[in-house]
Amino acid sequence: MGRMNAIVVLCLALLVPATASRAKAAWYLAETENFRVYADASKRTTKKLAATLEDFDWLLRLMTGLKSDPPPDKFDVYLIKDTKQLRRYTGFGRNVGGYYRATPTGTAAFAQRTRRISGAASKHWDLSSQTILFHEYAHHFMLRHFPHAYPTWYIEGFAEYVSTARFEGDEVTVGDYAVGRAATLLHYKWLPLQQVLKPGGMPSDPEDKAVFYAQSWLLTHYLLRNPERQHQLAQYLRSTPTAPTLERDFKAAFGIPISAMNGDLKAYMRGSGAEQISRIKMILKRPDTAATQVAKLSNSANDVLVIAAKLDNGIEGAFYAEALRDVARAKEKHVGDYLAERTWAHANSLFGERAAGREALQSLAEQRPNDVKPLFYLGLSYLLEARENAGNAAKKAALIERSHRTFAAAFQRDNAHYPTLYFYYKAQSAPISQAERQVLEEAAYLAPQVAQIRYDLADLWARQNDPNLRTKAAQLFAILAADPHGGSVAAMAAARAAPIQAASQGLPHQQAHKRGARTTPLR
Repeated sequence: MGRMNAIVVLCLALLVPATASRAKAAWYLAETENFRVYADASKRTTKKLAATLEDFDWLLRLMTGLKSDPPPDKFDVYLIKDTKQLRRYTGFGRNVGGYYRATPTGTAAFAQRTRRISGAASKHWDLSSQTILFHEYAHHFMLRHFPHAYPTWYIEGFAEYVSTARFEGDEVTVGDYAVGRAATLLHYKWLPLQQVLKPGGMPSDPEDKAVFYAQSWLLTHYLLRNPERQHQLAQYLRSTPTAPTLERDFKAAFGIPISAMNGDLKAYMRGSGAEQISRIKMILKRPDTAATQVAKLSNSANDVLVIAAKLDNGIEGAFYAEALRDVARAKEKHVGDYLAERTWAHANSLFGERAAGREALQSLAEQRPNDVKPLFYLGLSYLLEARENAGNAAKKAALIERSHRTFAAAFQRDNAHYPTLYFYYKAQSAPISQAERQVLEEAAYLAPQVAQIRYDLADLWARQNDPNLRTKAAQLFAILAADPHGGSVAAMAAARAAPIQAASQGLPHQQAHKRGARTTPLR
């Protein structure tokens, strides 16, 4: 699944078509310790959806031994019945049931809301919305709390392993299987395990990719459910195998060659059987969700909320005209509505009537002094115009200075809004001071899921005359290069990592980030 601007596309058959009329839809926001869940559903259902995601976060913390590490910001999830709204501005076909975007301007997951999302995982051939969300949040959780250059098979295998968790009453079931993955293992030719294990081993052929996911899930399942193998897995992941050392590191960790492990996996499948594969049931010690706040959003949400969210994540130029038409209709329909006005101003300040959009943003910023977004959008508009005027040095400098001042004002409203920090840094002129470097480091801490931000940080570290920072740069490039969805950023990082690592031989190990980042493998 290639990713441009860190986009992960999630495909499934639309098993439960939306039947409710958009005119009758109402949107609610449920806010918990870790999530903001937006859903066009009832108040009760929205709260239940948020509680299920909070339960899943608790499960991941239990499995990884993470005691207490509250996120600096909450994870935004949009659960949408209307499939046209879901696919708007994406170009995706009908088989896309959701996607996750982590970009310098925002991070969110979008998924179709089906009846199965708050119940048991689907037992059909396709993945349910709940399984999709759990899989993608597992990736987000791993990046947030355990940055490490994991092999591709483990990144995807772990996400697959936890994605089928089921929460029923006071119990949680872990280690269930998705029928599609089991069927793939039973009916398709397996890839050589050496190919699955090798760094960057994700195949491009769709059928081989399906087999890769299935084998990665089975290998992870087998290793995590055997106490001895689980300990060996931790040792293997810490060794960070490369292509030349793969066989050696594998045998050193597991005591057997890769070919023998392939036989063990086939025996595991035959011994358990697809219907009887080992599961664990645990008593669910739920986090305190009594403090969950649920609020009904304004009537404009049905027309503009998803548009606003997608603009925050960035849309491609091919959809600019469509977005401008949509925000104009919403503004006309919901006169005086803050969300509709802000979304219209946001779109126009970037690629429409720029002067009018900026004027509106300035007015909205004065109306809502606690909202960081109008000022952030304003600063982004100035910075974008500065880049468009690269040939006019005086105009470019004036626009950059204006964007810099606007981002600084936005920071005063919200010092944990990572897009503001990142673009404040991007508005700087060389050379970069230590204070400005720390701004980028803070943005990367707040948003480790955004590959472009971490790449820029590694690039900045690599250009310093500090051997420890250069070592950290190599490690961060290696993490980015290992991302199976990293696209062009992963390729650039791979090219940068090797020469820095070679030049840094013998230096002590440094953690990937300054504020408590962990490199301990997931258990």
